[in-house]
Amino acid sequence: MYLVLLRLADGAKVGEQVPGHREWLQQGFDDGVFVLTGGIPRVGGGAILATGLTVDELTARLARDPFVVHGVVTTPDVTELDVTMSDTRLAFLGADGSG
Repeated sequence: MYLVLLRLADGAKVGEQVPGHREWLQQGFDDGVFVLTGGIPRVGGGAILATGLTVDELTARLARDPFVVHGVVTTPDVTELDVTMSDTRLAFLGADGSG
C-alpha cells in the first residue's frame, strides 16, 4: 500500500486542470487502485491511498495525472506503507486488523 502526497506547485493552473485530474482519479478508483483521495488543507495539494500495484506501476500512473503533467503539483512523494495493524473495517485493504 502507498501513501502519495501531491504538493501544490502552481495554484494558478489548478482550475484548468481539475476536470482532467478528477477523471484521472476516477479511473484509479475504477481500476481498484485508489482507495481514498483528499485535499490537504493549509498546505495545498492532496493525498492518495493506493494499493494493488508495484511502486513502478504507481509511479507510471502518477506521471499521467494532469496535475503532474502540467506542473500543478510537485513530483509526487510516494511512501510505501507496510500495514501491520488496522481496524477490522479496513480488512479489505489487506491487513487483518489483528496485529
